[in-house]
Amino acid sequence: MSTFSAPTSLARPVAVTVATAILALDALLNFASISGLLSGASIPAAIVAIQVALGAAEIVAAVGLWELHKWAATLAIVVVVVSLLISITGAFGAESATGKVISALGIILGIAMIVAVAHPTARRAYR
Repeated sequence: MSTFSAPTSLARPVAVTVATAILALDALLNFASISGLLSGASIPAAIVAIQVALGAAEIVAAVGLWELHKWAATLAIVVVVVSLLISITGAFGAESATGKVISALGIILGIAMIVAVAHPTARRAYR
C-alpha cells in the first residue's frame, strides 16, 4: 500500500507564497491610487498611470512567482523597487494622512517582498 505525496521538486516554499501574497497586496495598493484621483486628491495623472502599470506588472510577477519562474523574481524586484521609490516620495509628499499611510504600507510591503523573494529557500525553487 502506497501513500500519495507531492514530489519535493514541485513543493512551493513558504517564502514564495508570502512574496506572491505581498505582490498581490501591493498591486491592490497601486490600483487604489485610482480611487484617490477620483476622490479629488491632487495626485498627478502620470503617477496614477505609472502605479496602475506597476500594479499590472506586479500581478504578472505574482503569477510567475506562483509558478516558480526565475524571470518573475527579477521582474518582482524591479517593479517593487520602482514602487518603493514612488511610495517613499508619497510618504513625504502626500497631502493627506491617508496618502501617507498608504505610502508607508507600500514601503513595508515592498521591503518584505524583496526579503521573501531573496530568501534562500525561494531562490532555490525558481526554475
